[in-house]
Amino acid sequence: MKVVYKLSGVLAIAALLSTVLILNSCGKKSDDGLLWLGLMGMGSPPPAAPTTEESNGSPETTTAETGSTSEETVGGFDIVLPSAAVSQNGSPEGDFEGVTFAGTTTDTSGFISVIFSGGSQSATEVANALLAILNANGSITSATVVSSQQASGASDTQLLNLQVTTGSSMTPTDLSNLILTLFGSNIENGTVTNLPQPVDESSDTEFRVTVQITYDSESGVLLGIGTSTESGYDEAESVLTGILDGTNFGPSTSEQSVYTNTFISVGPPKADFLFVVDNSGSMAQEQTAVSNVATSFFDRIEGSGSDFQIGVITTDSDTLRSPGFTNGRTEFVNAIQAGINGSGTESGLYFSEKSLLPGGGVISQGHPRSESSLSVVILSDEGDSYSSYSGGSTFDTSGNVFTSNNYRVYAIIGLDATGQPGKCTGTNGTKATSSNTTDTQIYATAQNSGGASSSICSNDFSAFLDIIASQGVGSASAYQLTKTPISSSIAVSVNGAAIDRNAENGYMYDSISNSLVFYGSAVPASGQTITVVYNSYDSNQVALSSAMMASIRNGGPLSLMMALSITLLAAAIIAILWIVGSRRSKQHMA
Repeated sequence: MKVVYKLSGVLAIAALLSTVLILNSCGKKSDDGLLWLGLMGMGSPPPAAPTTEESNGSPETTTAETGSTSEETVGGFDIVLPSAAVSQNGSPEGDFEGVTFAGTTTDTSGFISVIFSGGSQSATEVANALLAILNANGSITSATVVSSQQASGASDTQLLNLQVTTGSSMTPTDLSNLILTLFGSNIENGTVTNLPQPVDESSDTEFRVTVQITYDSESGVLLGIGTSTESGYDEAESVLTGILDGTNFGPSTSEQSVYTNTFISVGPPKADFLFVVDNSGSMAQEQTAVSNVATSFFDRIEGSGSDFQIGVITTDSDTLRSPGFTNGRTEFVNAIQAGINGSGTESGLYFSEKSLLPGGGVISQGHPRSESSLSVVILSDEGDSYSSYSGGSTFDTSGNVFTSNNYRVYAIIGLDATGQPGKCTGTNGTKATSSNTTDTQIYATAQNSGGASSSICSNDFSAFLDIIASQGVGSASAYQLTKTPISSSIAVSVNGAAIDRNAENGYMYDSISNSLVFYGSAVPASGQTITVVYNSYDSNQVALSSAMMASIRNGGPLSLMMALSITLLAAAIIAILWIVGSRRSKQHMA
């Protein structure tokens, strides 16, 4: 009998260890259900050969082709570029391992290279170092964060959008070369020569810089930089975000398959937005700065043909400001101008959380609406005083009403010269100078909810509001892809007619929600057939492990099936051993 007890204990421990081993050793890419069936011997992963599929699950054969791309191997990474939009530009020499590129039809320039990590242990730390170096360089007047966001997926990837002002006039290629020499070499204090030369580019002192930083402890740190003038960014946006959105870099050992998703177009996506405005005494300029760019924000949302509603509360109340949720520009501008007579103890987190819990000011008004996404935008020039209203309890930045309900939080707060919460001063009167601006609660909540952060000292909030509008509509989009695409390979057609990639009269891909958003004349009429063809990486063990761990942390179907099945299996074996042991014990006593 003692042997049975010991064996039962061993089996129980073995079941626990099996769970750990499964979570850490499974590496074949597959849908969760197929993966689990494969583990149980009841199924198999999808084929490595090119496949086609529809979003509704019905197989389809198609002759559509993906977008034209070119591939390069940089270090341990595979780099895919849209060959119709950019071409390789020059061949830098010296301590450089990467590629340089220039736009074929736009004033864009950039590079992708393996860089010296400098002891950094994450993509965020690399991003902090990059911003510090840019802001310390004499040729650059300022480098301000428009948007800082973690890319979706398994890799440690930080996506940045920066406003950069230079002391003297430059071309996009000049600025790209400057950043390359400052931060793009593969050894410490490396030297890069034979830099690309500008060709028919406009010059300016105001620029937009798109950044992707991917950190991998084995393959190294990959830095992607894309530059354009500020005035030319509207035209360059689709090119730069189409390269540096976290999907076009993969392990050099990966294979690719072609996938087709087909949709029948439906009604407009429903997107709700909740603005949480600091109405303390120091916020006059910041409220005005947001209201001044409302036109751009509305243009981006309305251009998507979406059904949207916007509400405003303050950092000292969960009550909606008049007229409640609206899609009117004038009403929104009036609501944003919340005044400066509110409490000096600000907590956008506490009052937005309260508004979204049962009985709260937003929930009680029927928002967010059924089948609508919700984006929460917190505007404040100080740290968050959540504990002052919660009876001393701290806010859980990773487990909360936002993360539990897939509400994305966007932060317009003080960010210092390294892009982290801290003091800053803008050129238009905006500032964050209080001692508690280093508080990280709002910033961390934005990162953990899939949202983004922007500096309240930015010269122009329209760029960040455009991002919020696009991602809010993307979260509500019915056109979510079944695989993560290599976005530069995406080809889209509606009723057989090819659609361009742009935010005016075309489509845009949102890598955060893995969906398509259509704009302007390209918004499909109800009932039209949308065909999306793209490449996707087949092999990514890190992605699979992270997806499994995320499923388990979030209580997803994979974690439930695995935990329940292993527990039942262990319990059944122990029960059998107990019965056998009991019978033998009785026989022995007899």
